[in-house]
Amino acid sequence: MLYSQKQRGLIDNLVGYPGKSDHQKGASLDIEEWADVKTLMTTHGWEWTYGNKDAIHFDCTSDEIRDIRPDSIKDKDVNILTIDRDLLDSTMNANTFGAIRMVQAFLPLLEKSLEEPSC
Repeated sequence: MLYSQKQRGLIDNLVGYPGKSDHQKGASLDIEEWADVKTLMTTHGWEWTYGNKDAIHFDCTSDEIRDIRPDSIKDKDVNILTIDRDLLDSTMNANTFGAIRMVQAFLPLLEKSLEEPSC
């Protein structure tokens, strides 16, 4: 969707070609309140990759990133009634539970950052 909007000149953001985005691999995040978390993110293994050109974008620098694209059911001829159980499990694990695990991992760091005095 964003790529299509970029192609039509509707947005100025940096947008990756579909299928090539690190967001689709699970290795990038866009955070609207980027200024509030930039120091926290960069301290904990995330790179503010494009600076002000794409201020909300962060890339994970960990070697432990697992590409979640193979677990996607998009473009596969399946429906909820006929999907293979292993494919459903891997898709839910990557796309739903992966996001929950990320929030659980970052929440204590965000809470701690609120307790620390800022400059």
